[in-house]
Amino acid sequence: MKRGLKRLTALVLALSMTLSLLSATAWAAETETVDETTAEIVAEDDGEIVLDAGEESSKEKTPADESPAEEETPAEEATEETPAEETSTDEAAAETTEEAAPAGEESPAEGDETDDEANAAVSAQDYIDIDFSSTDQITTDYSYTVGFCGDDVSFVWDSSDGVLTISGTGAMTDWSSESSVPWYNFRDSITSVSIGSSVTSIGNYAFYYCTSLTSVTIPSSVTSIGDSAFWHCTCLTNVTIPNNVTAIGDYAFGSCDDLTSVIIGDSVSTIGFYAFGGCESLTSVTIGNSVTIISDKAFYYCTSLASVTIPSSVTSIGINVFCGCTSLSSVVVPSSVTSI
Repeated sequence: MKRGLKRLTALVLALSMTLSLLSATAWAAETETVDETTAEIVAEDDGEIVLDAGEESSKEKTPADESPAEEETPAEEATEETPAEETSTDEAAAETTEEAAPAGEESPAEGDETDDEANAAVSAQDYIDIDFSSTDQITTDYSYTVGFCGDDVSFVWDSSDGVLTISGTGAMTDWSSESSVPWYNFRDSITSVSIGSSVTSIGNYAFYYCTSLTSVTIPSSVTSIGDSAFWHCTCLTNVTIPNNVTAIGDYAFGSCDDLTSVIIGDSVSTIGFYAFGGCESLTSVTIGNSVTIISDKAFYYCTSLASVTIPSSVTSIGINVFCGCTSLSSVVVPSSVTSI
């Protein structure tokens, strides 16, 4: 009985040892399989390994495992930044619209209001004595046109009332033709001329064909009036030539149809060719005491001239000086005249 019990115990121990050995062998084989699978997954997908749900979970992270998460971050940030970029675009568009707004102010109603306010704040006096550029003519944004008409002489023309103001020091330019005068293109719109007290001459063709000119102020600083200076100023009604003027150029006031009276100062020595020729409305002429020469056709066809007194200073009266003066009834010629 005891012997049989010992054998049974030995058998159980042997069986137990065999089962333990088999269990250890199976576990080792399973672990090796898992390690091989893990190595393949890491090599191929750079992923993470999760054991079966029935077993304890474990995660083994390698530098390769962390890379995808870091690489995904910019994509996520880019996705989140997209609305911000759209917002910036909208804000830029809004700013562009605001910057473009001034262009919209050029509509007729608002634009006119802006010009009126600007014109109210600016006057011709603001432009006088300004050092303009060397170009002959500069047009401003308002109703004024400004420029040079001599080395140190400038002009301002106000289109709102037609007044041309000339200021500066010295002589005006002696232009070679009427088209070279800087205000030639708007000469028909000049209604009045004011010449500054330091201007010394009125240039050739200065106010040629200024058909709307009704008045002109010539200061005592002026010493000469150029050829054709006021030719065909058909609305000019009267002229006073100051005492310091010594010469009146050829055709200076020729064909001034509405000119009714002329006073020639005491310093004038020469009245040029056709100086007052064709002034059909001229009725009164006062000739200064320094005139020595009355040139040819000076008063040619002044059909309304009824009388004229020639001073004793005159020594020469040209050809056809009073030709066509159909209303002239008497002329007193002094003994000083040596040639007619």
